[in-house]
Amino acid sequence: MNEKIIAIVEYLKKQALKINVPFHLLPSEKVQDDGGPHLAILENGDYALIYTERGRVNKKKTSKKLETIAYWVFDDITFGMACSYELQHRKENVDCRRMIFDKQAELMTTIENEWGIQIRARHQEVLAKSPFDDWSDARVFYCVELRKKGFSETDIWNKACEKYPLP
Repeated sequence: MNEKIIAIVEYLKKQALKINVPFHLLPSEKVQDDGGPHLAILENGDYALIYTERGRVNKKKTSKKLETIAYWVFDDITFGMACSYELQHRKENVDCRRMIFDKQAELMTTIENEWGIQIRARHQEVLAKSPFDDWSDARVFYCVELRKKGFSETDIWNKACEKYPLP
């Protein structure tokens, strides 16, 4: 195995310990072919995170910096962890992203403070385009109820938005 790959794996393991990530969730140094990422060093010396499934590369991210590759790895892992956390602690009429974003930022900050800052900035970009909507589930259930009563789609939407306003 390439010395650079060994260094990446060791660096990732060290970071993973900070938030109790099982090592099997880290990218492999070998092609997995199951959609998960593996690490590679390209001919030009860049680091690569390559997602391969059924012999086909689905996504490939490259960087000259080990820290960038590590950020991408833990961005994916902490998002999964945050989603699991939210699912276990779900609150009614609260946009699930509130808890997911907070938990992911907490985990990324635990690994590297700068990563927490970066992830919070990205979350703000998402929210600028798609604000939190704490009433979306209630609105959907109300629409179903109104549909069963025979209201028109226009009336259903207007009544649902009146009762549960859009953000």
